[in-house]
Amino acid sequence: MQRTLFRFLLALAACFRAVAAAQTYDLLVYGGTPAGVMAAVAAKKEGLNVALVEPTRHIGGMMASGLGGTDKCIKEVIGGMSKDFFVRNGARYGKRVEWRVEPHIAEELFNQYLREAGVTAFLGVALNTVSKAGKRIAAVQLGQSTQLSAHYFIDASYEGDLMAKAGISYALGRESSSEYGETLAGVAPFAERDQFPPRMSGLGADGALLPYVNAGDPAALGSADYKLPSYNYRVCLSCEAGNFREIEPPASYQREDYLLLAQYLHTKHNLKLSELLRFLKIPSNKFDINNRGPFSTNMIGASWEYPEAAPAQREEIRRRHRDYTQGLLYFLAHDRAVPGHAREVLAKCGLCADEFKDNANWPYQLYVREARRLVGAFVLRQQDLSHTVIQPDPIGVGSCPIEAHHVQRLKLSDHSLRHEGWVWQRVTPYQIPYRAILPKADQAENLLVPVALSSSHIAFSSVRMEPTFMVLGQSAGVAVALAKKQNLSVQRVDASKLVSKLKNLTQIVAVPERALRRALDTISKAAPSRTAEKSAADLAASDNTR
Repeated sequence: MQRTLFRFLLALAACFRAVAAAQTYDLLVYGGTPAGVMAAVAAKKEGLNVALVEPTRHIGGMMASGLGGTDKCIKEVIGGMSKDFFVRNGARYGKRVEWRVEPHIAEELFNQYLREAGVTAFLGVALNTVSKAGKRIAAVQLGQSTQLSAHYFIDASYEGDLMAKAGISYALGRESSSEYGETLAGVAPFAERDQFPPRMSGLGADGALLPYVNAGDPAALGSADYKLPSYNYRVCLSCEAGNFREIEPPASYQREDYLLLAQYLHTKHNLKLSELLRFLKIPSNKFDINNRGPFSTNMIGASWEYPEAAPAQREEIRRRHRDYTQGLLYFLAHDRAVPGHAREVLAKCGLCADEFKDNANWPYQLYVREARRLVGAFVLRQQDLSHTVIQPDPIGVGSCPIEAHHVQRLKLSDHSLRHEGWVWQRVTPYQIPYRAILPKADQAENLLVPVALSSSHIAFSSVRMEPTFMVLGQSAGVAVALAKKQNLSVQRVDASKLVSKLKNLTQIVAVPERALRRALDTISKAAPSRTAEKSAADLAASDNTR
């Protein structure tokens, strides 16, 4: 009897595998990020049969993983489904709109979009291989058994994994300033932001480099490299009794890993906790914790290998970031090197008990600020981030400053300790063209890439915000629907028809006059010497959450 049942179950499993292998969709979206959800839902609303594939078990990307302090920048440029998301979020609190989000509410809202539209979602299945037929992607294999075919594909992942496995050209790291004629590109000058005091050595009592410090000088200013801005976890903290879990040290915790921080604190006796961590208030008396200061939640220099790493290596990099951040929070709450008043504040707080319940209240995803970037026939550059550049095929508007986090921490040959990589510059609202999400026609004619889009490192450092990604995701979904209905390659979609359709869907594709006035007024009030780098006062007063 048992043997018969076993054979029946094997046969049933084989049937399921066969069904899975036979599934074909009009559109397959890879990446359950905010952009991915909007792309899938937008296409489904246009009548397409859509599958959304997310390698983790949770929808919503970083907005459902702790990034609650939303980078809306100039809100007038956010329209369409992106704006609708924040209206729905506001309704949860009896408000017209709410720009900051609780992670679990974000996940609920994104799942609500998928349910309402009837999008088929595949969760917890990693991308294994991509099959192509000529210039078209034909199918993807998920794990070892599930194969999905589609007429069109959208890569909405932060890492650009589908794009890479399909053999599409992409860039990693920083271009040289000469590559695209960008003044901010390449290895950067030492910015004042988040530097240690001059008298700090970065050396231990034995004269050896402390953990997280590398010896050497940066390459020539403006030169290219493969290095990436630092990543972090956007931890959700609560200081409300009954809704926090005490911060415990990771199993790998060693106080020695934080001696550089202790050395820094020795030079800053009255430092406040808010000068070590950035507390971004989100609804329900919670905080989205971000980097602040020279030794904070950014694990500087630990992100470089992540985009190209194998799954096991990526998991190890994520683990190291988690251990580093968890250990940092424990150190700040308990170590005597930390000023007593700062310890007292953090000792009364902890991980939000109602967030990430199936992950020990820790965010599901590492904040991958930048990874691979598509290299299409068109590349968005620093020069394009201006209201004066009129694009013939606009699918959204960006408005956030160019902001790249530090890339490396160096003990220089002159014995000073410096961070390199920080770039910050204001921009006026600018149009993002459809061409920026298009691969080269000879590489893929049925793929769009709205997240790891075709842009330089500098341009990406402005575009890379979730509300903007959602705008681009919706526009990508609509573009695929137009292509499918006419059996066209994505490169042959009529830009005028796409723009007209997006306008009808309340997408903002032209720079609003009010948004431009706000941007120009802000820039005019800033001293000319500070346009390329914020002053300390600017940083303290800004809504910079990135």
